[in-house]
Amino acid sequence: MTPIRPLTGAFFTYVVSFIHMNIPFELRPVSVRLQLAYIADAVHKFSECEPDNTYVRQFHNGGCHPYTRMWETIHKYYDANRWYEMSDVEIANLWTTMCTVGIDDGDTHIDGIDVLRVKQRWETNGWNRYERKRNGRRSVVFKYAPLVVLACFGIQMPDA
Repeated sequence: MTPIRPLTGAFFTYVVSFIHMNIPFELRPVSVRLQLAYIADAVHKFSECEPDNTYVRQFHNGGCHPYTRMWETIHKYYDANRWYEMSDVEIANLWTTMCTVGIDDGDTHIDGIDVLRVKQRWETNGWNRYERKRNGRRSVVFKYAPLVVLACFGIQMPDA
């Protein structure tokens, strides 16, 4: 019986092409994620809420925490507009265009000034600062995660 080698042939080509052509929202730089969040907020007009911390959001009374629900809406808007097919530069250009000419979303037109007001609201509410701080914590985790994984498997690290 031939062993299954999942990272060869058609499977490998599919995985590489999917990852290459479709960029998951979570893998975008924080600046791009925030630009996309501003656009989604301009369209959906999120209610003000505190981001709290992960523990409070996870065990929120009354179901899903408003901040978590807000990011779920942003993610759905990202997928619905197929922005996963765009590069970071294309999204930055889209953001610049929407700040100048506005957003046409179906029957609704949102002026560029209103889009910029949404960005200001994110800064006023502290959501922008929270996401940047959160991204800093994640980068530390991703920096040291390989060392922890290697230590768990008992692989010796090369001498520096």
